[in-house]
Amino acid sequence: MPDLRPVDAGADWDLLLYAAQRVIGRERVNQTWIQRHVRVGFVKAGQLLCLLEDAGLIGPTTSGRGRWHDVLVLVGDRESVLARLQAMALAAGETGRLP
Repeated sequence: MPDLRPVDAGADWDLLLYAAQRVIGRERVNQTWIQRHVRVGFVKAGQLLCLLEDAGLIGPTTSGRGRWHDVLVLVGDRESVLARLQAMALAAGETGRLP
């Protein structure tokens, strides 16, 4: 399980939690994948990718077409990682609700 790093998601904690929930278990993700599966615009998808990378859930972009990020969280770690993200959201004063 990767070490989660604190992030400042501002008002986007709910979206970040939802994106994390969708990303865990995937092999790789990119901005277009986030946009389609989290149902956000292109700019917000890019912001979510940055937050996911800052938190340590995904790695930096790999070279090549599509700017893919490797997902660093295994399916078996899903619940503990999501619980830790929710705790970070609550500590930041946000709701930290999973949809």
